Amino acid sequence: MTAAVTIRIQEADFDIGHEIAALTESRTDVGAVVTFSGICRGSENGEPIAALTLEHYPGMAEAEILRHADEAMALWPLTGLTSSWCWRRPSTGRRRFRPRSF
Repeated sequence: MTAAVTIRIQEADFDIGHEIAALTESRTDVGAVVTFSGICRGSENGEPIAALTLEHYPGMAEAEILRHADEAMALWPLTGLTSSWCWRRPSTGRRRFRPRSF
């Protein structure tokens, strides 16, 4: 079976639970789901951070993330990989999730 890779950069927030459910639906061969969630902290070196943004060129950013995903798929026996990014400017403490299944 070929492993599914999904790369998504979007303005809207997303639900990490939904992403995990979609990645593992009808699968009995998944032994673990590993996730990373990024949070914009309030300061860096004593300087306040108002927000965090992702400036990108659509198509190019997805292609670069896919290049890293393909590298991971070649290195490890992954059953699927999802990378979701929300590019809207979040305030500090607001979460952005990038779920990945290994």
